[in-house]
Amino acid sequence: MNTTAQNHPTSSEDLLPQRTPNRRAEARKPCRFVATVYGESSNAPAWAMLRNISTNGIGFLASVDFAVGDLVTVQVFGQDSQQLLVVQVRHNRRELSGWFHGCKVVLRTGDTRRTPFVRHRDSAHG
Repeated sequence: MNTTAQNHPTSSEDLLPQRTPNRRAEARKPCRFVATVYGESSNAPAWAMLRNISTNGIGFLASVDFAVGDLVTVQVFGQDSQQLLVVQVRHNRRELSGWFHGCKVVLRTGDTRRTPFVRHRDSAHG
């Protein structure tokens, strides 16, 4: 920091707060995909909208709140395919139209129309 003998800033740059570096290892890409989400303790799916995606994480807006640390199954519907993700909630916040969740991807499958799957809750209610 450039200062005079009286410890006053000498440039406008010295007055600006220092930026903290982005902790993400990869960039997030904005997206808009419809999805359904299933929490560890929920029996019914809830709607969701994926807002961003990266190599190891996703952000989605859902009609329900999942707690930090919860594992959530996310079924994403694309134009020609579907994908199943298991994610762990890292942070959440209330928004006007639902709850936003930032998550780390724990498990990713391929196209679910070619790869059958069973939700983790289905086996208990089979």
